[in-house]
Amino acid sequence: RTDALTIDDDTPYAVVAVSSFGTQPIKTAKRLLVTAIARVEPTGFRWVDQGKRDVADIGRPPLLQEPVRAKVVWRRAGEVKAYALDADGKRTGRVDVRITADGPVLTIDGKTPGMHWELTLE
Repeated sequence: RTDALTIDDDTPYAVVAVSSFGTQPIKTAKRLLVTAIARVEPTGFRWVDQGKRDVADIGRPPLLQEPVRAKVVWRRAGEVKAYALDADGKRTGRVDVRITADGPVLTIDGKTPGMHWELTLE
């Protein structure tokens, strides 16, 4: 929690990070990158034993990603829009932003695949 953001994460072992696009600090930025990730492993990955010392099978694509559930509140005045991003940083579609008394809220529901979102102040 900062004066510019609140991040509420509801997933064990998850990390939610917010960074500014460009040189502006988060507090005054007009674009933010939100990244949310939890545990990931290849399909078919197996350990030799329960001690997890040696790998029996390194697995293969696709990667299995644990869903992340989180909320990011950006305390900025103005119209905020959100976009899901692919692994290359390209927008794949609009995402709903809910307006609350604390500010616009990006909800990461754990149902939609993806790790990156862009918040923009219009």
